[in-house]
Amino acid sequence: MQRYEGEQYQGNWQAIVGGSRFVSAVEIGDATPTLTIDRVHTGLVESMDPGGEPSRKLWIYFREASKGWILNVTNSKCIAAMFGNDVSEWPGKRLTIHTEEVRFGPRKELGIRVTGSPDIDAPVRVEIKMPRRTKPDVRTMQPTGNDDGNGGMGDRE
Repeated sequence: MQRYEGEQYQGNWQAIVGGSRFVSAVEIGDATPTLTIDRVHTGLVESMDPGGEPSRKLWIYFREASKGWILNVTNSKCIAAMFGNDVSEWPGKRLTIHTEEVRFGPRKELGIRVTGSPDIDAPVRVEIKMPRRTKPDVRTMQPTGNDDGNGGMGDRE
């Protein structure tokens, strides 16, 4: 009989064996890390729907983390409201992020959202109009404090 060594783990299995090159809400958990944008990429990303076609997405890498973060429309608009539409201006800017329950198609699941940034001096109101929704999603980006340097991610390069 083979014996396995290890330690007892309590938490979401995806945080350990997710294996993605992109950060997930499960990995962030209850933390509200402040992270510095290192670079912005674009490319084709597999569809989350079975049989769906890959789609072009924007993602960012942070100085404090090894995984990228795929941006959806809501998060892209929040970041653009704070730092401008030109993504070449985003590197060096800091974001504070958090997790919350979001709608993903017909279901709700944990997702990552932008809280604000220590690089803004005043709250920034963002109105996000989505197709097939009657009311816009209104969010307010907040000036946030500095973090401890590793963004609370526990994953430095």
